[in-house]
Amino acid sequence: MYFGFCTPEGYGGSLLTRLSDDGRVRIVRKSPLEPVSDILCQELFEALDANPPRRLFIDGLDTLVAGLIDQSRVASFVAAINAELASRGVTTVASATSGDLFGAVPDAPAGTWGLVDSIVLLRSHERDGGLNRSLAVTKSVQGAAGGAVHAYRIDDSGFSIGAPSEQRGTSNRAAARARRTGSRPAAPKPRGGA
Repeated sequence: MYFGFCTPEGYGGSLLTRLSDDGRVRIVRKSPLEPVSDILCQELFEALDANPPRRLFIDGLDTLVAGLIDQSRVASFVAAINAELASRGVTTVASATSGDLFGAVPDAPAGTWGLVDSIVLLRSHERDGGLNRSLAVTKSVQGAAGGAVHAYRIDDSGFSIGAPSEQRGTSNRAAARARRTGSRPAAPKPRGGA
């Protein structure tokens, strides 16, 4: 099930439409203009009750919690949603936008990163005069977060992930500078006091 606040066609175009037409994906769109978080969650759980999916994509966790009148409820609100979805056996993926389109750290509703099992950073960056997409697993409770950056593509055939980037461990600026000058980018500095 897709539960979100924008038009999902931008994510897969005709593929998502075909999956919806075939009955394999149910799309539930909500208006982002005046979200009231408690009402939206009630509608989400009603949609889940009507036709229980195995998987759920919440497109816009940040939009969902923006409608909370008391923003100090964000962490407990997200924890309650996670617990309810887990009790139903629904595998859930949620997205949150970042105000910094080219930054390395995504924005998140306050206090929510500790409540999730995994974090996958999807970002856009300039490379060789074009805008490219990349992803990296930045948190995983199963220990799979290696930090490797991969190119990815979403098109009518689905979602595809490329091999790890050769510039692993360097910033895009350093990698771009290395390409321009023909030099080798500096290795990342170790963290900590050693």
